[in-house]
Amino acid sequence: RILQPHLSEALGQQIIIDNVGAAYERVSNDRDPTLAVAQSRLAFAHACSESVRAVDEIIRVVGTPAAHLTSPLQRRARDLMVAQHFPSFDIAIHENAGRVLLGLDPEGPGW
Repeated sequence: RILQPHLSEALGQQIIIDNVGAAYERVSNDRDPTLAVAQSRLAFAHACSESVRAVDEIIRVVGTPAAHLTSPLQRRARDLMVAQHFPSFDIAIHENAGRVLLGLDPEGPGW
């Protein structure tokens, strides 16, 4: 049971590495990076969601000691809760990435 959060985190890292690498490759070769950028942004949002899920599961397994302010898990849980409110995790990222995946042009700033 405790292995699942580790696997989720490792998979999230690999998805980010693969997608950011693809976006960089496209930009480096003067090709349109829009799809790769959309996939990279979705990868970051997915990694954040999986990180929250992993920390929640670890805290559930550890129990009440994880809730103490001196617990490193408590600190990571707070950090992840704050990170979810960064602009890079906004619902507009999902909407625009969906538009790109459907072959439409993204809308709004940052694209």
